[in-house]
Amino acid sequence: KCQQIGQVLDFSNDSNLEEKEAKGMMLDDLLHAVSDPEIVSHLQENEYTALYNCFIKNNVRIMPKPPDIWFAPVCLDFKLDIVEETGWPHLSLMYDVMTAFLSNPKFHSHYCPDITKSLFKSIILMFESPDQRERLKLTTLFHAFYKAFRGLRNDAQKICSVYLRQFTYCGDPNLCCQELLFTFVPIFSGYKVPLNPNHIRFFIEAVI
Repeated sequence: KCQQIGQVLDFSNDSNLEEKEAKGMMLDDLLHAVSDPEIVSHLQENEYTALYNCFIKNNVRIMPKPPDIWFAPVCLDFKLDIVEETGWPHLSLMYDVMTAFLSNPKFHSHYCPDITKSLFKSIILMFESPDQRERLKLTTLFHAFYKAFRGLRNDAQKICSVYLRQFTYCGDPNLCCQELLFTFVPIFSGYKVPLNPNHIRFFIEAVI
């Protein structure tokens, strides 16, 4: 089923309506499956690999640039020239599938370490999406990754720190900073006293 879902369909026109509907139904079925602890408890590393690769093929991509008018000095109305992904019905479901999978109490984080590390980095870079709906989904997925993969938290903080500093000092307009900072609000709230020196350094370097 993951191999079938991995086929990306063209939403720029009304062709292949039956295939689009069929894929949507398969994504719904997959969402229910990865939400079931009993099913997830029986999954092995090859099934984890198939799920990760399915998400990568469907969702991980280079984001389009936002329209220039968003950053015109006389107008900052993001409602002008709204950018929306044509394939959002499937993209949205795939985000829900991955978030539910990572949040399942029977999920095993030790499978596929190389894929998950690369995927976590890709998710952070995808915050550049000009589609606000996607940035919201990415925020939820980021939290699911952060909770599921304790061993990747330091790497995630380093990537975000570099990313935020890059956009702070490069002077180019960007969309990702607000959402990236927002993702760390509940994370900062969960820090316990005495604070870890790494947490303090990250807060000073990336946030302040």
